[in-house]
Amino acid sequence: MNFQEIGARQISKYCLWDHWKEIDSMESERSSKLASFVAEMLRTSSISLSALKSANLMDPSQLTPSRIMHFQSLFETLFEKNDEAALWNMFTRVAASPELESLRSSLIFFVKQYVVIENSGNPLMAQKFGIAKKALHNVAGILK
Repeated sequence: MNFQEIGARQISKYCLWDHWKEIDSMESERSSKLASFVAEMLRTSSISLSALKSANLMDPSQLTPSRIMHFQSLFETLFEKNDEAALWNMFTRVAASPELESLRSSLIFFVKQYVVIENSGNPLMAQKFGIAKKALHNVAGILK
């Protein structure tokens, strides 16, 4: 990876953080398109799940209905459009880093509470969550 790629990833991450600050005032269609865009960036490894550390997915004061809907859509898209190996790799990338412990906890909390429970009639969501949860505990960082 060269310095230009690293710089582009940093810029992308900061742009996303700015957009996430505006979710409560965004039209739902724009929020949905942003969630799909972020899911695609995660799928292609253009950004890492570590970009979500600024989203505060466990902070009740941050979990407004608009934010819940946005991130719920993002994770549903991730789970629907990625196979097990891709999800494993995506979530493993944040597993070994000690400074991302709070991110891992917030991902598990949010996905369990707002994706798995809300989609209880869809066993695929629970299955994909199981893979993601195991990957988040994969401190060896072994990719598939």
